[in-house]
Amino acid sequence: MAVRPVTSVNFSVNTRNNITFSGRKDESRKHTSNLRSSVMAVPLATLIAMSPLNAQSANYNNSVFGDESAKVEMMHGTNTLQDGIKRVKNSAGTGELVTVKEGGDSYSLEFVTPKKDGRVTEIRISSLSNASFEDILSGNTNVQTIKELRPVVLHIIGDDGAEGMRVTVEQLMVNEDKIGYSSDKVIKFLKDFAAGKVPGLKNAGALKMGAPIERNVTITNYGNIANGYKNTGWLAEGRAESEDWGRTVMSTNIQTRLGKYTLYAVSTDSNNEDFESLIIKKQGEGEFKVAGLSLVNINLKDNAKIGDFNVGVTSVYKRNSKQTARILDPELFETLWEVTNDTRFNNAYPTKLQHSNMLLFGNGVFSAVN
Repeated sequence: MAVRPVTSVNFSVNTRNNITFSGRKDESRKHTSNLRSSVMAVPLATLIAMSPLNAQSANYNNSVFGDESAKVEMMHGTNTLQDGIKRVKNSAGTGELVTVKEGGDSYSLEFVTPKKDGRVTEIRISSLSNASFEDILSGNTNVQTIKELRPVVLHIIGDDGAEGMRVTVEQLMVNEDKIGYSSDKVIKFLKDFAAGKVPGLKNAGALKMGAPIERNVTITNYGNIANGYKNTGWLAEGRAESEDWGRTVMSTNIQTRLGKYTLYAVSTDSNNEDFESLIIKKQGEGEFKVAGLSLVNINLKDNAKIGDFNVGVTSVYKRNSKQTARILDPELFETLWEVTNDTRFNNAYPTKLQHSNMLLFGNGVFSAVN
């Protein structure tokens, strides 16, 4: 199934952001944190090349990332051409069996036409790839009746309350089961059927097009998807309180779709060629120290393989605390990852790759799977 994240970040192999810091004089701060961790100084392009994600995207209009269309399809699943599909009418003339092969998976669709006029009153689906040989011989292949086809729209939101990415998954719901099917070829065929594009078969109430299910989700420290998100009280605390990290040597401004930021390179000694911290300040918010970056690859599945996508997570320390909050601004993440190519920031903050497998239920709820 095609996973369609809409985001402002490129995460592509041909993007390079030139971040220029300028000096900032007469600014001293007392350092109160002793964070020293090794950065994986690996270009983002290399990490993406290591990832299974095959991404295409474009940037929002801003001074750092160029000027292109904002709304894109980042990723496509398997081939959506109608090859690997076979249709066979039953001997009684009261139905038709359609088998769909997609990669290593195989699905069976039974279109029931009681009046022998091609008017379909029921559609049943089963996954042949998950059935044993004995199950197939006995006819016990977990046959389920299709209820509707509907999209699940995921609004991926950070701890600051800002939506960094939106992902749409079209899901085929069955029986009263909460787990649907998101096979790309099956859904493509059923969409054609609902639109009257499949010769000999007419939709007579068998397939309903359901309304979208909207869900607010976030990314946990473990790289999983979680429903809902935390309150944003830590932002107000950041505006009200102050904290000293050291001496600010350089600063730069960046503009993203989600706001304007100032980045401060901070040193705790007299060596201006090595920075112990990077501080970010979003316009209208307080200043926060970057705790680390995580490039999270999320693989979605239900009764079929859905697809995967990447989320860039920027963690910051809450004010005067070792607790962290997660910001999901894609352009900010890409900028900070590119900063790690500057060896002067080797001790500023760590970066890591995370991977998680998530099971998507029909109501938009998730569960982590091995």
